[in-house]
Amino acid sequence: MDNRKLSMCEKVKTRKYTRLNRVSTKTLMKSMFGLESVVQGRIKLLLRGKKVGFAIDAWTEEGMHFVAVIGVTGADKYLLCFSTLTDESDMGSDVIIELLDDVLDTYEIHASQLCFYVCDHASVNVAIANKTLVPMIGRASHRFNLAVQALMREDDDILDKVHALMVKLNTIKNRHHLREADALMPVY
Repeated sequence: MDNRKLSMCEKVKTRKYTRLNRVSTKTLMKSMFGLESVVQGRIKLLLRGKKVGFAIDAWTEEGMHFVAVIGVTGADKYLLCFSTLTDESDMGSDVIIELLDDVLDTYEIHASQLCFYVCDHASVNVAIANKTLVPMIGRASHRFNLAVQALMREDDDILDKVHALMVKLNTIKNRHHLREADALMPVY
């Protein structure tokens, strides 16, 4: 599904092809912000007094820098923050720490409840852990990926050939022929 502007709710085709009642963009925004406070209130109750870890990921997409913070408890995970950085000229540890502080305030999480960070080993994440005195657990999948890449480095030429073959096999005609032969579908 493509990203759509919220104004799509006012379009005739939206109402024609969905079961949505007529709603204005302004009403939709008001409802969304109202829902945000309800969800935040519920998450506050669920996290009250519990030990919490933060899984943090940041990335840049089409020139915008995004940060996601997921609260991790013993059995549950909650998306606490999905935001762009306000000042993209500075993406250092202090800016991320300020964002984490806002998350702590929003969900009324006391700093003593925060037990760990799960994030990759980017230097900014190491600096965050050092400055906040909260231990950082590197992502196991990241370490596993690095280990597999190192292990397979000597077979790069063969892997490149296999990848090229998978790309060629992933056409409609070739997939049809593979399906007729009961073969597995190509992945790349």
